Amino acid sequence: MLDELADPLGVLDVGLATGDDQHHRLHELRSSLPGEVMVTALVHPLCGERLTVEGRRRVGGVPCLIVRLPDGTPGTVEVQATSAGSADLGLSAGALLSVEGVRGLRRLLAPRAEAGEGSGT
Repeated sequence: MLDELADPLGVLDVGLATGDDQHHRLHELRSSLPGEVMVTALVHPLCGERLTVEGRRRVGGVPCLIVRLPDGTPGTVEVQATSAGSADLGLSAGALLSVEGVRGLRRLLAPRAEAGEGSGT
């Protein structure tokens, strides 16, 4: 056993990776934090504000970012209320309907426009 402790590449049946082995190096398990985010949720009081990101945490199971508020104090904002979360939705900031949603709405309204109801624009 003492002979195995002296071996820097392994102890018992547990081995250590050599320094040049990329496959066994540490890999980042989660994506890195953005430097700053914009609040994109239209109903959020800070909508349109650009905030510096200082960390992340979960509040009640909801993923949040720890940010520096405009007055200089730290605060938390739900990831989904920011530009970091809106990328997951596939919508641009402030969009109420996706492109497919707008097309569906046009299909629903087209018969009414042809019948002369509404302004026709």
